[in-house]
Amino acid sequence: MLLKFGATIPEGTAPQLIKKNPLILKRLAKYLVQQCFRNTVIEDYHAGYGPGPGKSKASRITQAEMKALMTEAVNKTYSFLWLLFQEGIGLSFLSDFETVDPVADWNEPEFDPQSAIGLVGMMRAFAVGAQSPPDKPARKQR
Repeated sequence: MLLKFGATIPEGTAPQLIKKNPLILKRLAKYLVQQCFRNTVIEDYHAGYGPGPGKSKASRITQAEMKALMTEAVNKTYSFLWLLFQEGIGLSFLSDFETVDPVADWNEPEFDPQSAIGLVGMMRAFAVGAQSPPDKPARKQR
């Protein structure tokens, strides 16, 4: 399916790709937090919207608080992903979830196909629209 949209499928495994280019994991952490945390009701609270109708006069979360929250979420997500993709550690870590649910009192997650399709579509749009290689600064427009 992704090939239809111009995606390339690299050789090897995800841990091998990340070992070759560690910048991928940092970008993945930021994207994951943006899409799965920031772009949720927390953004509504930050904008001054709450569970009730209308907009309040002030944001419930200040810009500084939001930045601190996102920074911590990205750093913890990056550390979690780093652990997950370590050969010899990640597989063992994942296998523990077969027998243990560390947050059993939370609701079970539900698959959102619209969100999944949107994530892939947005990433492809970013990839296609990128005008410079990821490690080089963009050229100045004349």
